[in-house]
Amino acid sequence: MGAIMNAFTIGIAQQIAGLPIYSGMGFRLITWSVMLIEAIIYIWNYAGKIKKDPTKSLMYHEDLNSKFRKQKIKDVNFKKEHKLVLFIFLIGIIIIIFGVLNLSRLTPYE
Repeated sequence: MGAIMNAFTIGIAQQIAGLPIYSGMGFRLITWSVMLIEAIIYIWNYAGKIKKDPTKSLMYHEDLNSKFRKQKIKDVNFKKEHKLVLFIFLIGIIIIIFGVLNLSRLTPYE
């Protein structure tokens, strides 16, 4: 679907092109919204079709042969390790935001 405000793709590309940072945000937001709505409608319709007749699925024959279908699915508990991974991920996002906002003067594109 794309990123409508990614500092690494939009921000740097607009700096290289000499455009004001994050200009065209309204157009990108509208385009992204339209594409998202189209994708949701398509998936919703496809899921409804498959729910009525599973043989219409593109993966029907693969799913029949799947070894995972024969195994019992176990419940996974949210453990301390999972919380740690999410915390580290969040810290990484915060560092990226801080770096882009406060250290952008270090980029050679200005």
